[in-house]
Amino acid sequence: MAFLQKIIVTISIVWVVSNNPLLAQAVSSEKLTQRNGVAYSKVDNEPYDGDVLNFHSNGQLNFKGGYKNGRKDGIWVGYYYDGQLKYRGRYKDGKRNGRWDTKTKYGQIKKWHSGVFKNDVRVSD
Repeated sequence: MAFLQKIIVTISIVWVVSNNPLLAQAVSSEKLTQRNGVAYSKVDNEPYDGDVLNFHSNGQLNFKGGYKNGRKDGIWVGYYYDGQLKYRGRYKDGKRNGRWDTKTKYGQIKKWHSGVFKNDVRVSD
C-alpha cells in the first residue's frame, strides 16, 4: 500500500506543478550556482529570480522555495526522504526571518533551529 501512496503523491505533485503557472516555472537547484551567498542561473549567469523545486530520488519532494535577486526569499519548506516535514520557515533577503519549525526525522522539534528568527538570528522560542 505504501508504494501505491507514493505513486499517487508523485502523480499529484506532477499534476499540481503542471497546472499551476507559478510552480510550472520552478527550476531544480541543479540549474543554479551559488557564489558569495547569491544564486545565479547557469543559463544566463544572472542572479536568479523565481521558484525552486527539488525531489528526492524516490520521487518525494525534497524542498521548495523561492529566490529574489539571487537570495532566498519567501516561504521555504523541506522534507525528509520519507515525506516527513524537515523544516518550514520564511527567508527575507537570504536570511531567516519569522517563525521557523525544524524537526528531526522522528518528528521531534530541533529547539535551536526552531523559533522566531530575525536577520538569521534566533530571537525567541
